Amino acid sequence: MIGCAAIILTGLSFKEKEKYLNFGLSLLKKIINFSFDNQGFPKSRNIRQLIFFLKYFVLIREWLKESQNDIPEYLDEIIFYLGQSYSLVWQGVKKDILFNGNHETDNKNFDQYLNSHGYKFTNNSFEAGGYVILKNKKIALVMDIGSSPEKKFSKNYQCGALSFEIISNNNKLICNSGYFQKIKHKLNDISKSSANHSTLIIDNHSSCKINPSNLEIVQELKILKKKVIMEKNYWSICSSHDGYSKRYGIIHERQIEFFPENNKFIFNFIAIKKFNANPEEHDKLSQKIKEELSRLENISLTIQHTSLTSSEVINPEALTGIQQIRRLIQSPVKFDDGIYSFNRYDEIKEKVTNTSKLLATHN
Repeated sequence: MIGCAAIILTGLSFKEKEKYLNFGLSLLKKIINFSFDNQGFPKSRNIRQLIFFLKYFVLIREWLKESQNDIPEYLDEIIFYLGQSYSLVWQGVKKDILFNGNHETDNKNFDQYLNSHGYKFTNNSFEAGGYVILKNKKIALVMDIGSSPEKKFSKNYQCGALSFEIISNNNKLICNSGYFQKIKHKLNDISKSSANHSTLIIDNHSSCKINPSNLEIVQELKILKKKVIMEKNYWSICSSHDGYSKRYGIIHERQIEFFPENNKFIFNFIAIKKFNANPEEHDKLSQKIKEELSRLENISLTIQHTSLTSSEVINPEALTGIQQIRRLIQSPVKFDDGIYSFNRYDEIKEKVTNTSKLLATHN
């Protein structure tokens, strides 16, 4: 990228437009097509790389503008998409989130440069590049719910799928350990491991396997599901991946819930043992799951009606319990690619018992 920028600057500085400028812009387009996904995020999922590219793309655009040359549409487009992601992962939290090759930096000077040249980026989404960021004025919850990158883009990848960070009043409450950039150093290996992140490890193994010779991923992981909820008084991020499926036959699922009114977090860690069913068992279980989902949906609607019509007479703590029960029973069944499980019944049972006691006491 630096070489590409140098070629473009040479073409702008000397009267060699055909020889240098056009070649440099052609090379720039190839770099963009090769390095970024359809949403304009680096295929490496590397936040530090995102900021690096954005700086050079903005700089090249300013060179072209000041020299009164046409600005390619593809350059404006990639700056727009990178700017949206930059707005979410840096400007929105003003704190480096330590995932996949990122480390502590200071982008204040770059922010000043952007402001002085009229660049203002916004992002109304919760997610960019597989990172979810839910925040209000005091708290930010950040979680990695993205699949691992392709092998050729994975040299700086850290095995931190479903890891998370919590930021409160610009201070990290829960934090990953960051990235040691020097290649072929023991700390680089350590910083890539799942054990260095706020996520699950099994039998001292990371969720991805990395080739020590070329530092690329040998065994990838895929995100199997993800669900994000952000309401005024309730946040939830739920996701799962198959990183431990091949070695241990286990699916890792995690849910983090946050109740802003009470500043209360609830963390749920689930390791699901999978098994394969024959076609007959598959059909029977599918039917049972459909029946169970239908029954639970009816219960959910009943609970919703109760909470809406009786909010003025029910104990507030009991009402909160009722609402939590409703959320828990909306999707208690995981049924995906031959993997079956009924999750969180113990938690549901406990909440039902406690809420029933509160209602009985109130009456």
